[in-house]
Amino acid sequence: MKKTKIGLIGYGEIGRAHAAALAQITESELTAIADPSQAAIKAAESSGTKAIADYRELLADPEIEAVVIATPDHLHGEPAIAAAAAGKHILLEKPIAPTIEQSLKIRQAADEAGVKLMIGHTLRFFPEYQFAKERAASGDLGRLVSVFARRTNIITQSRRIQGRISVLGFLGVHDFDVLRWVVGAEPVRIFCENATSVTHGYDVEDETFTTIRFDNGVVACLHCGWFVPENHPSGFDFKLDITGDKGIVNLDFANAVTTLHGTGGTKQPLLTPALVNENRAFVTALRQDASVPVSADDGMAAVAMVNAAEQSARTGKPVDLDADAWR
Repeated sequence: MKKTKIGLIGYGEIGRAHAAALAQITESELTAIADPSQAAIKAAESSGTKAIADYRELLADPEIEAVVIATPDHLHGEPAIAAAAAGKHILLEKPIAPTIEQSLKIRQAADEAGVKLMIGHTLRFFPEYQFAKERAASGDLGRLVSVFARRTNIITQSRRIQGRISVLGFLGVHDFDVLRWVVGAEPVRIFCENATSVTHGYDVEDETFTTIRFDNGVVACLHCGWFVPENHPSGFDFKLDITGDKGIVNLDFANAVTTLHGTGGTKQPLLTPALVNENRAFVTALRQDASVPVSADDGMAAVAMVNAAEQSARTGKPVDLDADAWR
């Protein structure tokens, strides 16, 4: 069996997680890793993979068919556009870019080059979230009444990010994507309030509360922040509650509990590594010449929601959204 040869751009925390995930996929081979950090190069070489400083050298390798880009969020654009120009298919870590304008340039580059562009919204590949999506879509819950998501992380996360991106851009973008996916509708209005209650020395908020109205009438709420004390046993509090007029799904990741209350009884789905599932889905789409499961449009919708929430928090007013901006 001929393996799909893949290059990895960025070998920080997330890049190393992608490398570990790709190692579990028999149909692919991680051929080279690019990162300007000498420490990252040394770590990559210790794994037995070719490591270089300049990603352009990686893109020049004709044997590499696709790349996974796991650079810091604000550094996605240049390597993504260069990868498209080099004819490489792309799995790009979320968010696609910090703004819709930058996201459009990346999508346009991929479209013009005729390469596949998948956005790494990993939550879609957790069995728990897939279970919630299936229950909502199947009608088991009846008509959706309320959707609530929480993503609060340990305070050291904000210190690691050092203010380079907002808490919504880094964490909330996960749930904006999931809420749109689970509700199965487009967001039309967003209102957001911020709070800074923990001093960390960076000009970003600690906590946000966002309401999202969708075009099917559902209103969802996202509570997001990076203020959880370091002595918290899990270091995070991630939840998703979907309430319909016939049933409820509750996901509670801190306590590793997933429950369905309603006509279908209670079920605990099996846990499998989401990042492995995500990378496998990308490789499968390449090998079968199929559509990627998370498109650039999906990624742009999540960015538009982040940008709208940030604008709302600045102005104190709700912000209307038009799905034509990301379609």
